[in-house]
Amino acid sequence: MSMSSKLPKVETQTLQARVYETIKKAIIDGHFAPGEQVTIRKLAADLGTSPMPVREAVHRLVSEKALEMRSARALRVPVLTEEKLEDLIRVRTIVEPEAVALATRAMSEEDIEHIEDLNSKLVKAINRNTTEQMLSANRTLHFTIYESAGSPLLLQVIDGLWLQSGPYLQALFNRSTNLQEALGTEHIYEEMVDAFKARDARRAKKIRERDIRQSYEWFQQHQHSED
Repeated sequence: MSMSSKLPKVETQTLQARVYETIKKAIIDGHFAPGEQVTIRKLAADLGTSPMPVREAVHRLVSEKALEMRSARALRVPVLTEEKLEDLIRVRTIVEPEAVALATRAMSEEDIEHIEDLNSKLVKAINRNTTEQMLSANRTLHFTIYESAGSPLLLQVIDGLWLQSGPYLQALFNRSTNLQEALGTEHIYEEMVDAFKARDARRAKKIRERDIRQSYEWFQQHQHSED
């Protein structure tokens, strides 16, 4: 006797998920500039896949406000107006420092050592002035800290904020030939690691808030100086 029901197409579902995660990571890492036009066909060619899983992925990313649908086939990375960027920064300075505070109370000594190693990798990437490596190392460092908070819901919220902030991060890194000198990233995270070791959640929270604001203020100054 044969069975009439069919097994789910696991390979197709897995491919769609992989395509979504790849495009999402590219947006968060600042691979696309604000206002940049992209097409489903071009994305599919770059990823070496058919348009179908790309179409499913971009529809999801449009719903998450990471992309804007311009036509049936063309999309655009949202332009970050000053008002939208200010709103993103405002929410990030509320949510991310809280995650840092929770992480400070929860992380182990091994976690802190790992974060120190990740900070060293970020500083090396900054010194090399390789934008993609800097953005990837920057995300890895921050989300390693946020994951230590032990709140999947909070992590999901932050992930959504970073998804919308990706083009801003790319613009931020591209504004300087020496980001370490401009933003003091190395010293900021040396301070934060000290706060982690002391289990000083309040101090760690303030450092993260200051870091977000300082990056935004630096970006504004350089943006206006180029206008």
